Amino acid sequence: MLPEYGITASMSRRPDAVGGKLAGPSIKASQRVAAMGHGIQGQGPCSGPRNRLAMSCPLNSFASKSTTQVNNILRNQLLAMASRDERVRAELQAEGTLLEGYHPRMEAVHRANAADLRALMEEHGWPSEALVGPEGAEAAWLVLQHSIAEPGFMRHCRTLIDEASRIGLVPRWQFAYLDDRIRVFEGKAQRFGTQFDLTPDGPELNALEDPSQVDRWRREAGLGPVSEVLSRARGLPLPSHEEYASKQVAGNLWRRDVGWVT
Repeated sequence: MLPEYGITASMSRRPDAVGGKLAGPSIKASQRVAAMGHGIQGQGPCSGPRNRLAMSCPLNSFASKSTTQVNNILRNQLLAMASRDERVRAELQAEGTLLEGYHPRMEAVHRANAADLRALMEEHGWPSEALVGPEGAEAAWLVLQHSIAEPGFMRHCRTLIDEASRIGLVPRWQFAYLDDRIRVFEGKAQRFGTQFDLTPDGPELNALEDPSQVDRWRREAGLGPVSEVLSRARGLPLPSHEEYASKQVAGNLWRRDVGWVT
């Protein structure tokens, strides 16, 4: 996986997206991952022994299904974060600079969004669909997908989303995309086949943990066949062999600097 905006894995979107747009009324366009900043594993205001879904620290909790009313203030805050990301992405795409590396403007947006999401979690816990509605929950997931310079934060939230998705508080596909993204940045094989690289010869899936089981795991997460991942990626601009080799070197250095690998 390469540490630049737009050339890293998946459409970073729901699996029912076609041409980068959702089938439903959620956040409007294809978003992709970005490399940024810094992150320290296992640290945060609620790190330590209070580390489970049921504990009292909001950063380690979810709103339950018993929540009777969507918090529209929080929902709108999350949608604004996603809209800010999309707006800058569209501007960079129009300039022709989106795929040339991780632009400082994009980095600044992702850093700000990650900080805002963390602050929201410290007060309310992870934004489940019960708390902020399906669109708000998806916006929170999108912000998290773009927080890849903070390995500890992403891993922490992966645990929460795993537990919440098992009891129906968020869709299981959100865990699948997040888990694959983390695994690939750690240099491990992905399970759900959501992540790919653009190579000079076309899009290629990152390594799979078990190719014989990937479509079954995807069905269980509400995803279509893995073949659809590469089908959606066809037509994206491809790097030259020289560009690809250079980006691979830069990507490995970036993952070490950020803290995904040692």
